[in-house]
Amino acid sequence: MKNISLKVEDDLHALVSEKADEIGLSLAEFVRVAIRAYCTVGARVDDAPTHGLVNEIRAQLRVKDTQIEGLTQQIDHLTQLLALKEKNVAALTEQLDDSRRLICDMRTPWWKRLFRQGEG
Repeated sequence: MKNISLKVEDDLHALVSEKADEIGLSLAEFVRVAIRAYCTVGARVDDAPTHGLVNEIRAQLRVKDTQIEGLTQQIDHLTQLLALKEKNVAALTEQLDDSRRLICDMRTPWWKRLFRQGEG
């Protein structure tokens, strides 16, 4: 790494120091980023640290999107299982009702069953 040395007025030094403190960079790092930004696309110095933060947030969002997709699939699977359970409960309830009717019919004397069938 090469050194660049320059003299600036006190007010410019204060301004640059203040801006560096605002975005959490050392004075040297701020000047390095400012020169690089100016010499490339003309980007602002504030954009360089923010750019890294934006990339980090985007990466976190991708992870969260993946987690949400996984949870959505789990919810779909559980919904299907719940529907299957409800269908099984309905079938078992119907079988129980049929069994109860048969038991009641078996307890009733044959002549009462015959009489009841004649009514219906």
